[in-house]
Amino acid sequence: TLRELKQAEFLILNYRSVVYSTKRHPLYRSESRLICPHCGFQEATWNLHDTEVMGKDHLYKVASLDWNPAVVSRDLAIELEKASLSGLTLTPVGRKTPPEWYGLSSTNILSSMQAPPTRLIFGRGRTPECKSNHMIEEWRSEFFYERGGFNGLDFNSTYEVFGDRRGGARLTIISARVYQLLVKLGVKRLKCEPIRFVD
Repeated sequence: TLRELKQAEFLILNYRSVVYSTKRHPLYRSESRLICPHCGFQEATWNLHDTEVMGKDHLYKVASLDWNPAVVSRDLAIELEKASLSGLTLTPVGRKTPPEWYGLSSTNILSSMQAPPTRLIFGRGRTPECKSNHMIEEWRSEFFYERGGFNGLDFNSTYEVFGDRRGGARLTIISARVYQLLVKLGVKRLKCEPIRFVD
């Protein structure tokens, strides 16, 4: 509910907007990071430097680039930098100066979720030696974390990497401060969801 969103300390940054790269300079995967030597699961990494986005940037927008990495428009990137938000990493997309889009990520990796009560659905290909931090194809509950040891900044990445055998990505968890800023700026098509704490 709107009340839950306003009261949440941290939220999953979900959004429903997509922008696309050009055929001349498409988004492609660079050398991905190996997450598990037992099943070969990899965390996808993307070459943003050589990618161009079709169309102009939108005033304040968060979107997926080709349904993959999160990007923000230039105007929103400026507002995020002005707010001095912790844990935020902005990577220019393409070679234009100034860039019209920036990749959005965080190097602050959270502790693992509490599962249960978080219900994570694992894909095929896992081995008995695999950790529970990868090959997660979907989730069917809110995200639960133990409050003790939770090292949340304004922008955070999940310890868990979501995706199938072809590779996956971490989700972004934002603070209430970030969520309130996005709402204040009028960012459209947000679909954030609160995370819960297990004391």
